[in-house]
Amino acid sequence: MTTAQHTPGPWHAVFVKANTVAYINGHETSTLATLKAPFGNVARMNADARLIAAAPDLLAACIAAEAEMSSVYRLGLVDSLAPKAEHSTFTLAGTQLRVAINAAKGE
Repeated sequence: MTTAQHTPGPWHAVFVKANTVAYINGHETSTLATLKAPFGNVARMNADARLIAAAPDLLAACIAAEAEMSSVYRLGLVDSLAPKAEHSTFTLAGTQLRVAINAAKGE
């Protein structure tokens, strides 16, 4: 597993100009990103800013969940935790986590 190359969290969304502009500020840096409301769609920009600001926490949660799921498989505990019918859902969730983690890390 590679070491994170992104600015460490926490990140914060700061809304200015009557909430029509958002800045994403990092823990150790000033502005990481600037967003503007597309076509005046302030609600969408606000939602995008909150999602971007949550990115370091979301990545950490994905890594932790994927590691836990891998442990469940490695230890052979999946049968005791989920009925056979749910194994494919469990496998799909693990794959989705890995894809998201790889995308976030540029792998």
